[in-house]
Amino acid sequence: MPARGTPASQSGAAFGPLNGANARRLRILAALGGTALVLAACDQPPGARGGVASTPESYGTAGITVGGDTFPDAGPAGETPVSVDRTSTVSLDVDTASYSYARRLILGEGRLPPEQAIRPEEWVNYFDYAYPRPGYGQALQATSWVYQAPWRADRVLVHVGVAAAEPALGIRQPHNLVVLVDVSGSMAGRDSAGLAGDVLRSLAANVSPGDQVSVVAFAGTPRTILPPTDGANRWAIAGAADALDTGGWSAGERALDHAYDLARQSARPGDVSRVLVITDGDFTDGARSPQELVAYVADRRRSGVFLSLLGVSRGGFDDAALQALAQAGNGEAAYLDDAIEAERVIEDLLVAGAPVASDARVDMEFNPALVRSWRLVGYETREISRQEFFDPRTDAAEVRPGQEVTLIYELALLGSPGPSYEGGPYRYPGVTGTGQDGAGPGGSGGFVQPYRQGVPPTGGIAPFPTPYPQSVSGELGFLRLRYRDVASGQIRETRQPIRTGTLQPVTAMPTDIRFAAAVAMAAQAARGDIAAGIGTGAAQSAVWLARGALGADPNGERSEFVRIAEAIARLAGGYRWP
Repeated sequence: MPARGTPASQSGAAFGPLNGANARRLRILAALGGTALVLAACDQPPGARGGVASTPESYGTAGITVGGDTFPDAGPAGETPVSVDRTSTVSLDVDTASYSYARRLILGEGRLPPEQAIRPEEWVNYFDYAYPRPGYGQALQATSWVYQAPWRADRVLVHVGVAAAEPALGIRQPHNLVVLVDVSGSMAGRDSAGLAGDVLRSLAANVSPGDQVSVVAFAGTPRTILPPTDGANRWAIAGAADALDTGGWSAGERALDHAYDLARQSARPGDVSRVLVITDGDFTDGARSPQELVAYVADRRRSGVFLSLLGVSRGGFDDAALQALAQAGNGEAAYLDDAIEAERVIEDLLVAGAPVASDARVDMEFNPALVRSWRLVGYETREISRQEFFDPRTDAAEVRPGQEVTLIYELALLGSPGPSYEGGPYRYPGVTGTGQDGAGPGGSGGFVQPYRQGVPPTGGIAPFPTPYPQSVSGELGFLRLRYRDVASGQIRETRQPIRTGTLQPVTAMPTDIRFAAAVAMAAQAARGDIAAGIGTGAAQSAVWLARGALGADPNGERSEFVRIAEAIARLAGGYRWP
């Protein structure tokens, strides 16, 4: 049985059975078990800077097809001068689909994924980090670190870690889960319907008595193969996997109708109701356009039922459709590359429970006296407008207990301020005027604060020799975190300046910060972000940086990433074994 990472051409088969109750703990030594399940948090639509972004109902319904699979059509973002826009506003989604999809191709097929499939933020957010947790009564907390970019000596990184409150020990709302399995003809095979069976078996092993599980299979017509069943009946839940016979065409809309109605009818007071769709994304019933189907899901989310998409298959997988539907349904989308990943996703979903924060988003404003330009690593499909940040009606990310979200900004420093052409409340002025920091459009209810002059470096981009003596006082930027607290229903906003004293190299940062930087570097190298100064040598540097930041690594996931980074370096060229 070939170890994960052996190309299919060498192993004789792309996938093989994966056995053993402790498979996740042996991920590095395990064989490939099938396809990849993607569970991604709801994506936020891209939008023009300073304008109104597209709505969740319109994002992602059209994508770009590469190698038979379809992805959101969003390329890497370049540097943005602060003279054009000094703010970055994004939805705090916690997706992992891109990482597990890339892992399948890199370790399983021995080749790099198409650049359209690589979303660096999903690689970074795949891993757990020990960020400071919020205090009592708060759902989210943001913490920042500033250090020298490991891939460019003349750039500074602002690393923002947002952590959700941990789930209460021994207290979990019961789940009301409706598993909707696509059994159309395109789902035939071990890496499609076979993985759907793995999901059901993982559910059977992880649900608790008091949880409720239903299973619906759909091709031309949806049919309930397991009515609402208590989690204590594990044999019945696992046995539903044997009824997944494939064939026919996919009637996605009727199936969603059936699943939503079943979830609503079977819900009990206090339940977390969720529809989990296992599909390759091919909703080809033709009853509605993709845009209409996404709008339909957005309307059904008002019932309080979450929608999560679990994507499987290769050579026909529609990542763009799953991202759009999950976002519209206040859920998540993930890609399943094997049974181990199916178990990981199901465990996380059941342990975390209902979100503690909804419509979570951040706004970063950069100080034009110190920052010449900025670039957010990834998040091209999560960008929203600044108007939407302050609008209480904005639909953004749902964050579950214990989750972490990471944002990494790359800055070029400069000593001269520039104008800003975007309206709204600001902390820093452009060439003239004062900054206005408010809680709503126009700064209403906020305060006016004079610009805080720092001590900017001179002579253009600040030089950062090694060792790193450059000292910059003042504020590089100002971070706003806004979300709706699920417990109280109230919108909360926290604000904090991004301050830096003596800037340090990444090697001086805590273990988790170093590892996240290594993952971001490898993802950019795999995507070929040459315009951002990421060359083929970046993957090799990521290997060295990650090796020194493995930490405890109880499940071997960080060690596995080192293997992925090594493979990226070899496949991209220029790799030297240490």
